Amino acid sequence: MYAVIQLDSDNHRLRPKRVKMEFVCKYCNRTFNKHYSLLIHERNHMPTVNYRCEMCYKSFKRQDSLQQHRSVSKSH
Repeated sequence: MYAVIQLDSDNHRLRPKRVKMEFVCKYCNRTFNKHYSLLIHERNHMPTVNYRCEMCYKSFKRQDSLQQHRSVSKSH
């Protein structure tokens, strides 16, 4: 059995190129390299507000935004 290996002009082994995937937001057409990043982004387009600060009652669409808000508020 034989294997065919591609070499460049200096006889170095060539690595296969990865196919870059592109994920597009259906609301604003912004593109992302990772599907998970697109999912996180698309939550910003949703009208619901699920997370509220108990101290100042400011509302956030994402839990991580609320957590960041809390950490900044504590430092002041």
